[in-house]
Amino acid sequence: MIIRALPCLLALALALPSPAQAQDRKAQYRQLKLMDGREVTAEILATEAVGLRLRSPQGESVVSFEILIDMVPTDRAAYDAQPNWHVYVGAPLEHRELLAEAFGWLEGVEITFAGEQAPGMSSAQAAAAAACDADFSCLLDATAEATKWMYVVSVKPTESGELQLFAGLNTGDTRTKSELPDTRDGRWQLVHEAVLVQTPDGGPPKVAKPPKGEKPRREGGSLGDAELVSSSFVPLPGYPSFKQGDATGGLIAIGVAIPTSVVLVGAAGHGGQTAPETAIIAGIGTYAATVIANQIGGKISQGK
Repeated sequence: MIIRALPCLLALALALPSPAQAQDRKAQYRQLKLMDGREVTAEILATEAVGLRLRSPQGESVVSFEILIDMVPTDRAAYDAQPNWHVYVGAPLEHRELLAEAFGWLEGVEITFAGEQAPGMSSAQAAAAAACDADFSCLLDATAEATKWMYVVSVKPTESGELQLFAGLNTGDTRTKSELPDTRDGRWQLVHEAVLVQTPDGGPPKVAKPPKGEKPRREGGSLGDAELVSSSFVPLPGYPSFKQGDATGGLIAIGVAIPTSVVLVGAAGHGGQTAPETAIIAGIGTYAATVIANQIGGKISQGK
């Protein structure tokens, strides 16, 4: 097949810019159909020994002549109007936010999680994917009959606790496997490799810093009003504040709860009650003081 295609490939190569010529020629756009099922609109940057160097909104890549089925001229308008590439991801719930962030760094890429209906998928196919439990082979089977090509990604923990990422096309044999890195720079490289483009310099977007004068968000985050009220009834002074990651608010709550409890216990002891009655009143008073102190400290922490 490759031998039969050689005359066509030679003609294509002669018509395309070399690296030295690329700087002096008008941008050339082509619609390419590849053997692995992809259909891509790209700018042709240069011909290389192994294939065509392309630029798409997602990044640069080199496509081998061996997988090139067809290529027709197009224009910048078609390049700009092409649909986003789709990544269909199967992963445990606790890892989805991390993956959404990482693939969100890519231009022109949309992500759909297994169980949801991606473009070109039927509801039955989405239901089949939902039952895959992030199994890569199962996800490939579930998406194989979709009417649109897409990247399929699966993330599952290994027995040693490391996260293993599998990636491939629902339409072809291209497959990759690697560990999901702990670092942002590592994930930056991995998501580019997963969609078969080269990793650009510069690394992932920097983590946004809070505006000047604004404190960074605490590890625990702020509680909503309803959650603040419910956590105030936990009989531990300072619990709502500590839950929000604010030690200062927790210490304030403790500082309110203890003296208030001492006063209430002392008052109960001078009321002429029997010992059991005194103990009950003191317990109720201590609990009430703790709830009030928790609400005060929790509210202080919520406002930070």
